[in-house]
Amino acid sequence: MNNYIDGMDQDNLDQIISDDEFRDRANLLITLVNKARLGIVILDQNFKVVEANQRYADMLGYTLEELKNLYIWDWEVIATTNEIKNNYVDLSTVDFSLETRHRRKDGSIFDVEVNGTGSSISGKNGKYNMGMCICQDISARKLIEKQLQLSESKYRRFVENAADIVMTINPDQDITYVSPNCKRVLGYDAEELEGKIFLSCFLPGDGEIFLSNVQACFGGELNPHTDYRIIHKNSQVEWYSILFSKTEDEVGNPLMICNARNITEKKNYEKNLEYFGTHDQLTGIYNRKYFKDELFRQSQKDSYPLSILSFDLDNLKEANDNFGHIAGDILLKNCALVVENALRKGDVFARIGGDEFSIIFPSTAKEEADVILKRIEQGIVVYNENCQEPKLSISIGIATTENASEPLELVLTKSDKSMYVNKKEKKLLNVRDLETFDE
Repeated sequence: MNNYIDGMDQDNLDQIISDDEFRDRANLLITLVNKARLGIVILDQNFKVVEANQRYADMLGYTLEELKNLYIWDWEVIATTNEIKNNYVDLSTVDFSLETRHRRKDGSIFDVEVNGTGSSISGKNGKYNMGMCICQDISARKLIEKQLQLSESKYRRFVENAADIVMTINPDQDITYVSPNCKRVLGYDAEELEGKIFLSCFLPGDGEIFLSNVQACFGGELNPHTDYRIIHKNSQVEWYSILFSKTEDEVGNPLMICNARNITEKKNYEKNLEYFGTHDQLTGIYNRKYFKDELFRQSQKDSYPLSILSFDLDNLKEANDNFGHIAGDILLKNCALVVENALRKGDVFARIGGDEFSIIFPSTAKEEADVILKRIEQGIVVYNENCQEPKLSISIGIATTENASEPLELVLTKSDKSMYVNKKEKKLLNVRDLETFDE
């Protein structure tokens, strides 16, 4: 494998790694999508379904197999086909949150909130524009809003059993009403909050933002919704999206309606997506994409001298062949752990290929990098003394630049070449040892 890589240029190597990374990230994304409790659908640039989870299929009344043969206009009610095509010419750039209506397979129509995010993904045949929509049925909320316009008594009956908490706040920022479901959702009785300023329930900083938004809305600067961290009565911090609507009370005094929805699950899902977009799934360290982005970021900083260390496992193939792929995976994870324990805070450690790793040492001269290298080598010695087969062996290369005049991509290339030289020297040494043994 290494001889094959030696004969390739960097562009081809990048392509191989990008394809592998694409497959890993695609498989991970599909797993997350299928486990999510929100309706999720992924579209290609032709607006055809690429992937969806069971929750979204159930929302529309289709099977997953049926859904994968549909286009967005097969269920979208408000936007026309031409409007969709014209408004989203490049799906990779979309970032929106909107309310619309969807049509089920049986023809019935329901209200839905859609959060759309686009991305461009590199694959074997080039780049693919994709769009992911996280969808939530908001029929109950829309019905509540309609009932608000009809009568207070009907409104109260609906909100008592709703998932969203509904509050009203006066211009003095006092809570004048809280829906009874507050006890079930947030742990507080309505009486504990009514007549008070809703500040103590927020995480420090978020409460001030909330009150500022309330004041701005009373002043006419209507803010559709903002996300806040609110403390449950059991001390657990949860995320809520609060929608503001200005109205009047029975005698014409201004009043603000706040519709608070728990979005903790959505926030956790987004956090997981962000983490797995920058980290290697097996070892937990940074992945190739993050490493390349960090190279660019470091090139914009004054963190010189800067050193880069490259290394790969000498015996991963042998470990897989002799002990199985599970043993090979364990060796990769243990290797990452041994090396990480020798690093400093601020060093950037990434797995950039199957058995290849790189480390960025900001503000680090060659002498300092050599000290860290000795710690890594000592860590490997200790590991091998206390473990069974397969043992840990790596080939290492280091390169240092003193200033920004040398591109960091070139420094990385130098460290890679130095690593390959080290690997070849070790192979020659092993051959000589075998020859001496035979004699």
